[in-house]
Amino acid sequence: MTSMPIVSGRRNCYSAASWLGLGKLMHCDVRENPDQNFVEAVCSGSVDLTGMQMAIADLRRVDGYVDGMNALWDFQEADLSQFSADDMKALLSYMEETPKRKKVRVAILLSGKVDFMLLKLWRAVSSRRYGQTTELFSDRESAVAWLCEAV
Repeated sequence: MTSMPIVSGRRNCYSAASWLGLGKLMHCDVRENPDQNFVEAVCSGSVDLTGMQMAIADLRRVDGYVDGMNALWDFQEADLSQFSADDMKALLSYMEETPKRKKVRVAILLSGKVDFMLLKLWRAVSSRRYGQTTELFSDRESAVAWLCEAV
């Protein structure tokens, strides 16, 4: 398997909490996979609202993303324990700034059962409010296969 190029050529680090010394910095590597029509965000560290908004801003700079490119969010190395329901609402409002993305597939890659429960809620809320189709996966191959079905 070949690796995908990192869009920015650097590791992007975000987290308001980390600036206060409250948690491990959120990192997000944005990678393009134009042959299969999806972009990938590989996240690690403590996920928070500010970090997610900045990661989405980076994704918006990827050619084709705002026009409806599918996405894979990899949270296998991330800590979602501080991401709250209020953060979800605020993030959905932020996402509504890219209206053409309402008919896309978003695969979310997770490792823990607690994360699955949190993101099942995200899947339900984002589907109703934002219109995207989101699925949760525990392995990358299944996530990529599902994203590629839509191409």
